[in-house]
Amino acid sequence: MANTPTKKMRNRVFVGVFTLLLVFTAYICVRLFNVSIVQSEYYRSKANDQQLSSFTINANRGTIYDADGKILAQSSTVWDIILNANSISEYDKDNTEKICRDVAEICGVDYRKLVDECENTNHRYYIVKTKVDKETCDAITQYRIDNKLATYSVYAEENTKRDYPNETLASSVIGFTNFDGDGVYGIEAYYDEYLRGVNGKLVTALDANGKAMPYQYETRYAAKDGNGIYLTIDSTLQYSLEKNLELVLTQQNVQNRACGIIMNAKTGA
Repeated sequence: MANTPTKKMRNRVFVGVFTLLLVFTAYICVRLFNVSIVQSEYYRSKANDQQLSSFTINANRGTIYDADGKILAQSSTVWDIILNANSISEYDKDNTEKICRDVAEICGVDYRKLVDECENTNHRYYIVKTKVDKETCDAITQYRIDNKLATYSVYAEENTKRDYPNETLASSVIGFTNFDGDGVYGIEAYYDEYLRGVNGKLVTALDANGKAMPYQYETRYAAKDGNGIYLTIDSTLQYSLEKNLELVLTQQNVQNRACGIIMNAKTGA
């Protein structure tokens, strides 16, 4: 009887266990609140990085027209050829050198560089060649189909490039864009906000090994092209002015610079 716990002792044990359970429950609740509410964006972003892979679809810049609607600057769709060393290592490892040689031949690049890239399986994304035409894009796509390669071993991704049909005509006014497609001079820079458009995105689900899953598991968010701009320039008159001004510069051996103006003498326009 001397060793039998008293009621007071039992109450103390009960209170101690209850307190521990209460503290543990409170700790779990605080952790859950922190993860699900306070740091929800962080963990959501981390999960998306593990489960999703995304590629940017560049929007075409808006077209620049002269006063009569003739095109002075426009964007066109081109493609980047992508090699996925990770996918090749997983699905097409026995044909690595052949794939690199064939892709290099289609794209006109050094195949040894591609072989070196394929040895680094940590890289899922290597640009073989940027801004190729549709013919090259179609050739790569057909090659992948004919050789039954994995979807993302080698593929084409949309891009955009800026063209100036009249070459240097009014170039000091129109300006130009940089490699990333941003306006850096002239109209291209001044109205960049209106011309640039909104890029789209291609989101692809990844499997447990970080490999891109088939097309049915991808979501495409289309790009929104930029706005067009009409200038007051008449390209025919501009061409005449520039050619005659160039002739005068040569004839008069101008050392610095010159400018010319075409004006309607009756209206001042």
